[in-house]
Amino acid sequence: MANKRTVIFWWIWRAFNWALFGVAAILLVLVAAAVLPVFMGNRTLVILSGSMDPSIPIGAAITAQPVASQDLQIGDVIVFSRDADSQVPIVHRIVDIRDEDGRLHYTTRGDANGSADMTEITLPATAWRVGYNVPLAGYVIAFAASPPGILSMILIPFAGLIALAASDRLKKERLAHSAAYISRHFSA
Repeated sequence: MANKRTVIFWWIWRAFNWALFGVAAILLVLVAAAVLPVFMGNRTLVILSGSMDPSIPIGAAITAQPVASQDLQIGDVIVFSRDADSQVPIVHRIVDIRDEDGRLHYTTRGDANGSADMTEITLPATAWRVGYNVPLAGYVIAFAASPPGILSMILIPFAGLIALAASDRLKKERLAHSAAYISRHFSA
C-alpha cells in the first residue's frame, strides 16, 4: 500500500512541478516582452484606464519608443503629459495635426472615447510613440512593484530552492534505500 501512495505522490509532485514551471515560463515571457525594451532606450508603461480599449486593454504593458515629434502621423498612438505637473502619462491616438507658425499642435483621442480630447497638445522635439502592447503584463509589473510583489519575488524563488533541495535529498535517500535493498536481497 505504501508503494502505491508513493507512486501517486510522485505523479502529483511531478504534475505540480510542470504546472509551476509553465506558469513561471509564461510570466517570464510576459515580463521580458514588457521590460527588456527599457534597456534599449524605450519606455514601458502600465495601462490603468480603458480609454484605448479594445486596441490597448486595461492592464496591458505598452512599450513606447522615442521619435522626433515632426515624424508623428495621424493614427499614431503616443504617450504624453498634459502639463509638467502631471503624474500619470496619457496614452491616446493622434486624430489631427495642425501647423501654426511652424509649431505642431496635436489633437488626440482615446479609441474608446466618443470624441477627441478637448485641448490640443504641443510636444517637445522628442515624443514617445507606442510600439506594441502586451495584454495582462501590466498587472504582473504593477504587482511586482508593490510591497507584496517585492516580497513574493524574494520568497517564491527561495521556496523553490528549498523544494528543489528537498526533492534532491528525497531522491538520494530513495537511491540509498534501493541500493541497500538490492544488496540485501540479491547479493550472491
